[in-house]
Amino acid sequence: MAVGLGGQVLVSNSTAALLTGVDLVDLGEHRLRDLSGAEHLFQVRAEGLATGFPLLKTVNAVPGNLPMQATSFVGRGEEIRELSELVRAHRLVTLTGVGGVGKTRLAVQVAAELVPNVGDGVWLVELVPVGDPAAVPDAVASALGIIVQAGMTVTASVANALAGRQLLIVLDNCEHVHRCCTTTPAIPFDTAWASYWEANARINAGRPDRCVEILTDLATRTGPARVMGLFRRVLGLAYAGRSGEAMAIADDGLNAARVHANPYWIANAYYGYGRAFTETDPARALDTFRVGLAYTRQHRVPFFEALIARDAAGLEAVHGDLDQALTLFTTSIDLFHQAGDPTDLAGTFAHLAVFFDRINRPEIAATLYGTTTHDPAVNMIIGFVAAVDHVRNTLDTDTFDHCAAAGAAMDTAEAVRYARTRIEAV
Repeated sequence: MAVGLGGQVLVSNSTAALLTGVDLVDLGEHRLRDLSGAEHLFQVRAEGLATGFPLLKTVNAVPGNLPMQATSFVGRGEEIRELSELVRAHRLVTLTGVGGVGKTRLAVQVAAELVPNVGDGVWLVELVPVGDPAAVPDAVASALGIIVQAGMTVTASVANALAGRQLLIVLDNCEHVHRCCTTTPAIPFDTAWASYWEANARINAGRPDRCVEILTDLATRTGPARVMGLFRRVLGLAYAGRSGEAMAIADDGLNAARVHANPYWIANAYYGYGRAFTETDPARALDTFRVGLAYTRQHRVPFFEALIARDAAGLEAVHGDLDQALTLFTTSIDLFHQAGDPTDLAGTFAHLAVFFDRINRPEIAATLYGTTTHDPAVNMIIGFVAAVDHVRNTLDTDTFDHCAAAGAAMDTAEAVRYARTRIEAV
């Protein structure tokens, strides 16, 4: 039983009822890490076994308020392991994803797994009923039972109460109050983040020139804001078709990201660097993507692993290894699909359409084109517009329209199955 210590033998109540001739020490009821309910535990006492052990590190052995779950947690072992490692290594970890994907259940389960490592408690703060970002500190204080001190703000009272303590706090449903949730001394550039995400939105809307304007302004600031502007501007320029300008600042962007040692930023910079050189120096771009892939896997940055994999796949197909290209296409599809990211998944389908046009499979290319028609940003993908035009001219109008309509009618899961099947058939 995972809550036991080295040399300690524990059994549940149901197992104890089956044992005869065994001396058992009643340890009482304990909530285990699956959070599905309390379990009555006993310690086996026998000759040769140690008897003096510290209190069990079960969920109810430390302060906290993790809710009991109606069902056991099944699967997602790798996600639990990776997220647990991230929480141990970083003060702030954020889970993002579409609604209903299981973020809260995963976060609560990881919190339960980490109970033995957190001496002062594990707490869940529900932010769904909080309508005003300014009320987030009150919600935290209420959940942790912190009394606001005379002459101090709520935030100061919380900070004072938690000083020197080791806690794990799960803030659930932060999206409507995210500005307050990210207000920590480690992130003093909230307006920079707003500019950064606005620039990303411009790319997704097919307006890379506006993206470049925003990031150029960001690069004139100081500190982390300047770093974000530098490395992301490389990619913005590449998307805008200004590869000469992108190449000229690519080294500066990558070096700036490395100095700050943020894996997400470094992975981002690798992607922008490779994208800048894709058309004029594909060998250099492919080398950069290979290094970037190794980095994203080592540091577990799956979003940029998926992005780099799809761009590297196109270059591998022309300048490298075809089998590796097919593997990378599949990797990109699977990562974006698992993340519930249909926008970037459409980008991978667009890259695949270019690939299938190149190997003279126009019907497949036209069908994949159909799966992307909801996303205007795919037109910025190198070679995509030319490939679609070529497929139109290769097929008769009725065949092209039929294939494109079939692709457009697919839901995400159907499009993923279609793409993977065609890749496997190459």
